[in-house]
Amino acid sequence: MASNAFSQKPVITLTVEQTKEALLEVEQLLADPANQGKLEGAKTASGGDPMMMMMLVMPIAVGIMAPVLVKYGFPVDQQGGMQFLAAAGSHKENPEIVAKADEIKSKFIPPELVQMAQMFMGGGAPPM
Repeated sequence: MASNAFSQKPVITLTVEQTKEALLEVEQLLADPANQGKLEGAKTASGGDPMMMMMLVMPIAVGIMAPVLVKYGFPVDQQGGMQFLAAAGSHKENPEIVAKADEIKSKFIPPELVQMAQMFMGGGAPPM
């Protein structure tokens, strides 16, 4: 049977150690001044509009994270970025991982869209 855009991809899981290592690698990439400049430029270009931020900032964030995504088997696209963050989020019992993942997400997911992003990353529906 041929693969299509709707076929389910296998879920990638990371061990606690892999997750810590991957988050550290992403943190180092995001700390690079050139990468910070790219993200800040996209945030400025978005004019503060949360949806424009997702359209402009997320592709840049995924590009910055690309080496880590590839290393751990995630696709280098927005879905892969979200899958990576979801895999990190599966270690909710580890406060170090939770704090690091939240810090990384805050660099490119606007606060107004955090709940929506969590739904896409397996965090469940927002509270009613």
